[in-house]
Order: sequence, then structure tokens, then C-alpha cells
Amino acid sequence: MAVTRDSSAEAVAVGQKIEFPIVPTASLRDVQPSATLPSVSGDNVGKRTLEITQSKAADVIWTGNEQVGLGGMYNRILEDQITERMRQLANAVEEDLLSVAVAEGLNAGNSVGTSGTTPFASGLTELTATLKKLQDNGAPTSDLQAVLNTAASMSLRNLGQLQKINEAGETSLLRQGEIGNLMRFAVRESSGFKTHVKGTGSGYLVNGAASAGDTEIAIDTGEGTFVKGDLVTFGSDTTKYVVAENVASGGTKLKLVTPLQSAVSDNAAITIGDNYLASVAFPRSAIWLATRTIPVPEGGDAGIASRTITDPVSGLSFGVTLYPGYKQNQLEISLAWGVGVIKPSFVVPILG
Repeated sequence: MAVTRDSSAEAVAVGQKIEFPIVPTASLRDVQPSATLPSVSGDNVGKRTLEITQSKAADVIWTGNEQVGLGGMYNRILEDQITERMRQLANAVEEDLLSVAVAEGLNAGNSVGTSGTTPFASGLTELTATLKKLQDNGAPTSDLQAVLNTAASMSLRNLGQLQKINEAGETSLLRQGEIGNLMRFAVRESSGFKTHVKGTGSGYLVNGAASAGDTEIAIDTGEGTFVKGDLVTFGSDTTKYVVAENVASGGTKLKLVTPLQSAVSDNAAITIGDNYLASVAFPRSAIWLATRTIPVPEGGDAGIASRTITDPVSGLSFGVTLYPGYKQNQLEISLAWGVGVIKPSFVVPILG
């Protein structure tokens, strides 16, 4: 996974906080030769907390009759079942991570691209725009990651400048389908992104002028809904704002995640952007993922055997516990996790 990962076999509960360090920036000083050392202070290393929010399990159940009926195939099938359950849990972690990253980036006002239009249709413009935004926001430009949804990655693969060996300078995309590194980004792809379906709102106007800094906008005249996560614009201003809460048809107040950057006049038309399927780019250090095993009470539970298995591919450590029943066994594969965005301004959703 293309984020900073804190994976451990240590068991934690849902809602438990995990601390991680935040190194501050330094203050530059003028160099003045002196017989004594200058008086300087060390870093006050800060910290942020990441909450374990998810606790999931997948099960494998076998009866004695089923095992005996399979003969020598049982162990092979059991191995495949455990592998599949771990894959499902890893996919759930990925989906949660991508959802949080896109939401945090949109809330910070960092998006590039156009809702409803798949990026990379004719070139790498969206990727260069993403790099510029990260540079403008002061993000580190080492270990940059770009995780694309499958529609965006297909569009990128179709670019002739990447397929043609004489232009790309390598054969990895054409022969193996590997995108590799582009514009400083390690380009990855995931099917874990979800399409945001916009609300049905139309005809809404701003009811009374709104000032820069406002996050609650009075609205009137319209009908239909706003959905949390919708991207809206006001009048002729192309700045996109993220809707913070659902609004029912005929609503009179629209809440935004981030404040207005400039004043909005009375009766300015409110436009909801199209449905979007985002990708996301960031330096690895901007997002943290913490995974843990799920605790059992002191003295144990009904499980008769338990161990932790670490997946060598994802690095995630899963708890595996055997629970006996009447003429059958239940094998539980479980994982707890939480996602934290350290610097939302360093996370850039690429709309599509």
C-alpha cells in the first residue's frame, strides 16, 4: 500500500487511539561568528492521533462430512479460502483508505480535473497539474504516489506517447502493462474507488449575499437534493466547494466543508457538479494507515487455537482463530484498522 503504514500484531479495540510523531519545520537563523555557541532550541516534536475505526472478520466453516468427502483436496481448498478472506479484508482496508483520502483532499480544496470527464484523454495534463498543486502547497516531491481508478488508468495506458517505445523509451507498458513512474509519481491503480452520485438539486439561488469565510449559505427557490460530497459552484466563480451535509428538497441552508474564498452575491445560481469517480495523489508521508489484530478478553474466549499471520505482499497482520462447534469448525480471519491524513493540503483528488 502506497501510504505510511504502522502494522503490528498488537491487539487494540475499536475507538482506541494510536499516536504518531509530527516533525515541525525549523526556523532559519543568520550565521554570526562567535566565540560561544549560539543559543538555539531543539525541535518540539508534535504528535497526532489516529483512531482505530474498523474491526472486520471473514469466516471459513467446515463440517466433518465436508472434510472427509474432499479427501486430499481439503488442505489445498482451505489454503485458498484463507487467502481469499485475507484478500477481501485487504480490499476493505484499501477502499476505506481511498475514501478517506479523497474526502480529505476535496475538503482541503485541492482537486484537479473535471467531474464526469475521465482524465488523461489526450495527455498527462492532469498529472502535471497535480504536481504543480502539490508544489504550490509546499508538499515534499519525493516518494510521490498517484493511485488511479481503473477508468483513469485505462485512459492513461491508451496514450500513444506511452505505448510507443520510441517515445516512451521503454517497453514495460506495451509488454507488461506496467505504467511505472510518471512526472515524479509512482503510478498505481485500484478498483477500490467509489463513484459519487450527485444530488438532484436544480434552480437553487443564494438567498442574500454571503461573505468570504462563510460556511453556511442561505438558499431558496430550488428543488431537489444536495448530497454530502457534492461539488458546488456559485455564479460565474469556478471555485469548487464540497457540501458538508445532505439537504432535502426545498432546503433553505447549504453547509460547506471549507469557507467561501470570496463573496457571493444575492441570487447567484448554485450549480452541482457531475457525478465523479476520483483518483488521488499524495506524498507517502501525508497518509497513515494503522492496522492491528482484534483483542480477546482476559482469560480467552471460545477459540481453542489462535495465531497471527502476516501477509508478505501487503504487510498486514491478520488474526486467525479456530472456534469449534458441533461436528463443525469455524475459522475466523480478522483485522482492525484506522486511517489518518496528516496533511490534507498534500492530498490531491484527480476528478473523473
